[in-house]
Amino acid sequence: MEKIRSVFGDKERYMKLRTALRQEFETRLNWDVWREKMNRILKENVLKWTHFLKEGGYSDEFVSIFFTQDQTGTWVDSPTETRNDRLHDYMRRYNHGIIDAALEEYRRDHQN
Repeated sequence: MEKIRSVFGDKERYMKLRTALRQEFETRLNWDVWREKMNRILKENVLKWTHFLKEGGYSDEFVSIFFTQDQTGTWVDSPTETRNDRLHDYMRRYNHGIIDAALEEYRRDHQN
């Protein structure tokens, strides 16, 4: 508590902290930066991820929601603009009430 008082009690120190924290937010600690880093990681590891999914028993149909094959048959990152549509189509096709049942179970388990 004393540490907090000392920072807030010293205007110059507080302003330096505020500036440093804003810089951390702008460069590291926000969702846009996270998304960009995750997209870069995924793009750098497309082949590894497709093998991981396929070895885990996922179908080409499911894998193609996130990755597509180019003319040479190499898996590449799929266009993000259409990814949500492909995912929703897949869920509509294969849901069969599973998601609704899981949500209902969650609601029952977490009632106040």
